Amino acid sequence: MDRRVVALIPAHNEENFIAGTLSGVKTQTVPADRIIVVADNCTDGTAGIARENGAEVFETTGNKHKKAGALNQVLSVLLHELDDDSLILIQDGDTVLNPEFIETAIRNLKPGIGGVCARYNCAPGGGLIGLFQRNEFARARQRTIRKKGATPILVGIAVVFPHSILREIVTAREAGKLPGRPEVYNVDSITEDYELSLAVKHLGYQLISPDGCDPVTDVMLTVRALWHQRIRWYRGALDDLRRYGWSKVTRSYILKQAGWVASMLMTPLFLSYLIMLFSTTGYHIHWSLPWASINLIFVAERVISLRKEGIVSVLVSASLIPEIIFEAFLSIVYFRAAIKHLRGSAAQWVAT
Repeated sequence: MDRRVVALIPAHNEENFIAGTLSGVKTQTVPADRIIVVADNCTDGTAGIARENGAEVFETTGNKHKKAGALNQVLSVLLHELDDDSLILIQDGDTVLNPEFIETAIRNLKPGIGGVCARYNCAPGGGLIGLFQRNEFARARQRTIRKKGATPILVGIAVVFPHSILREIVTAREAGKLPGRPEVYNVDSITEDYELSLAVKHLGYQLISPDGCDPVTDVMLTVRALWHQRIRWYRGALDDLRRYGWSKVTRSYILKQAGWVASMLMTPLFLSYLIMLFSTTGYHIHWSLPWASINLIFVAERVISLRKEGIVSVLVSASLIPEIIFEAFLSIVYFRAAIKHLRGSAAQWVAT
């Protein structure tokens, strides 16, 4: 537990959140040795509040590449200052770490592990939209638990990297083994955490999201914000997979995308099938009880996976229709993102 830890917090106009974020870092059971707020093109009091709360402040210069560009600027300095045994925590400016986060991450950084990331735990609020997102992420946590912490993506809300891994990424990009310029983050990607996950996996390392890495982050509060967030997530993932191409690493990611498309098409295809049956059988359909009862298993799984989220989450899930509508919305967003990807239109980062 004696490895040096440097915490980096990229922040763009986060004056309403940065004090709480810094409090979360400073109250860790294993404290960070340095806390650096990366103030990126801030026009508010983020930098001043960070200094008042005891953090170092690194102000970016001429950055046009959002979070990835801001982090590249500070990492270009740190990677030459730190030794290979150091650890680098990178977390969002609106995320509050749970007290055991760093301790848990260090305990799980065993040989062969390229990074340890947070699991999504969302703050309350946001009405029904917020509830849908909390249910969605709760199910994702359950899938990660069943895989003993293995995760395909190092989610950017909070990640701990060995310093040596980040240096290896820069070297691999410089040698042409990974796409992008010789920097940690590929600024051509609009989903920098997804692209970096692919980079770490291509270098032969595993990614984990263990129990005990459970900070709290915000949900999207409006349909518009959620739309733009997911357009970026889905479009960015498709762009990054095209950038890397088919390989033993990307194979599972690409097949998962294909599986998502198939599942998204299932509901409209089923409804079309029912309409066809109604129109050809005189509006009389004979239901098979054994096959219909399979739906009970589907409903039970959805409900049981949310048993720790509270009665409201359970009831909304059990009623099916609200979440089916939410998932239909996500399907529309996905196909919109896929169209943008296939057309090759300029990828845009819309602040959410």
